[in-house]
Amino acid sequence: MPRFPIAEPFPESARPDGLRHTPHTVLVLGGGAMRGMAHIGVIRALIEARVQVDAIVGTSIGALIGARWAMGASIEELEEDALGVTEQAVLKRNIKAYMIAGLAQISIYDGEHYRDLIQRIIAPATFASLVRPIRVNAMSLRNGDERWFGHGAESTLSLVDAVYASGALPLVFPPLTLADGDLLVDGGLKTMVGLVEAIRWGARRVIASDVSELIDAEDTTWERQGLVGIHSRVVQILAEPQRAAIQAEREHVPTLHVRPAVYDWPSFTFGATRELIGAGYDAVAEALASASAARFHAAAPVGPAIVGRRA
Repeated sequence: MPRFPIAEPFPESARPDGLRHTPHTVLVLGGGAMRGMAHIGVIRALIEARVQVDAIVGTSIGALIGARWAMGASIEELEEDALGVTEQAVLKRNIKAYMIAGLAQISIYDGEHYRDLIQRIIAPATFASLVRPIRVNAMSLRNGDERWFGHGAESTLSLVDAVYASGALPLVFPPLTLADGDLLVDGGLKTMVGLVEAIRWGARRVIASDVSELIDAEDTTWERQGLVGIHSRVVQILAEPQRAAIQAEREHVPTLHVRPAVYDWPSFTFGATRELIGAGYDAVAEALASASAARFHAAAPVGPAIVGRRA
């Protein structure tokens, strides 16, 4: 029988408290596999620009980076962690998937190996211990619904399990099995950039970091990556209709749309972390200086609203 990662028992004492107040400025970190390392550059640029962030919405790699920063990690610690995320640290082959009858296996890479990496990066943090509240998403294989976990959302998973589920890309990693029998997979299959969730949370303004791939008919890189490349291409195509929806939602709340120039890197590129971080940093500087950022700047908190906010 295939072995699924199983959600750990979740004690009541580790449940996150809801926010006393709705967040003013929410940072949305989208999915995009290793291209998501650009989110770290986004965070550095926001810190240097003194843009206060009250809460985080994360998907897939955005959930992992968001959770690490939500713990109170410094930007230097985030960058150090990122440089340690090698192919060997993330991907360990499920040997049985390469044998005769390997198609019966649930994934081509080992889920526990990937979850161990998540554990090393964010344990022993819990949702309740975070200095910034966060919500992360996953998709149910039972009914296709999107499920959000964290502050003011579902509280049935540990932080490690929720982050794993949010990045459990089908075929690549096994789903996460819940006590109720549901199976959870990568939240990016449902929502690649959680702008709508930030609005639901009550955000007065949003920073949305989008590192998803644009569809380029001339790009054939994915063809040389076998099953994983084909699967990644399918995910790109399925995510494309979300762009129009995101564009429409940006009209409802002042949004700083950050689009790092990471298109030249395939999803599982492990040798360009510094360049990806730099692309994220540059994208924030460009977005903050653009004419379209006027509404975002105008919606900045003033007076008592900034008292007690974390740097």
